[in-house]
Amino acid sequence: MNFPGLDPAWTLAHHAGHALRLIKTWSLPETRAALEQGEKVLVVATTALGDSILTTPLVETLSENLGPDRVSLLVKTPYVELYQPDPRLHRVFSVRGKYRWGGLREKLDSDPHRIALLANMTEPDLIPFLWRCGVRGFLRYRTRWTRYPRWMANESMLRRPRAPDYATGHAIENNLAMAEALGVEPTTHRLSLPHLRSEPPTRENLVLIHP
Repeated sequence: MNFPGLDPAWTLAHHAGHALRLIKTWSLPETRAALEQGEKVLVVATTALGDSILTTPLVETLSENLGPDRVSLLVKTPYVELYQPDPRLHRVFSVRGKYRWGGLREKLDSDPHRIALLANMTEPDLIPFLWRCGVRGFLRYRTRWTRYPRWMANESMLRRPRAPDYATGHAIENNLAMAEALGVEPTTHRLSLPHLRSEPPTRENLVLIHP
C-alpha cells in the first residue's frame, strides 16, 4: 500500500524526531547490554520467501546461544505457517505488505522485543513502525544501506549504494554478522527447517525451494 508523498513524509517526520531526540535508539554497547539483560530478539525478513530462508542460520545461532524463548521471526503473512512449528523460535509475527501491519503493534506490545536484526524488509515504513512497537536496538544486514543509518547500532558495517563493496558478500554471512556484532558467535552456516524433517513428505507438507 502506498500513496503519493507518503514515503517522504513518513521518512522526514521520523528523521526529524530522531534528530530532535524525540526518537531514541540504542548504540551498539547499549544493545549488547540489553541482550545480556535478557531482552528478546526479532529477526526481520519481510520480503521474498528465499530471503527468510537465508535467515535460518542466524535464527539457529541466536536460538542456541540465547534460548528459543528469546528469538522470534517477522515474515510476510503467506510464510507464517512454514515457520510456526520451528522449535528454534519463540513466535512468528507477520505483516501483509508495505504499510500493512495488521495487529502487529498489539502483539509486540503484549510480547516486547527490544532488539531487531533487519535482514530484508520494506523500507521506509517498517523501521519507524518497529520503533513505535518498542524496538530500541536496530542492526542492519551488513554491506547494505538504509534510509535510517543513524538509527542503526551497527552503522559502521553499512555501505552506501555507490561504494565498491555495497551489497557484497554472501547473504548468510551478512546476516550472521549482525549476531557477531552483538557478541554472539555463529554456530552454523547451513540453511535448515528442522521441523520439516520430522514428517514424511506428502503433497500437503512438501516445500520446494528454487535457489
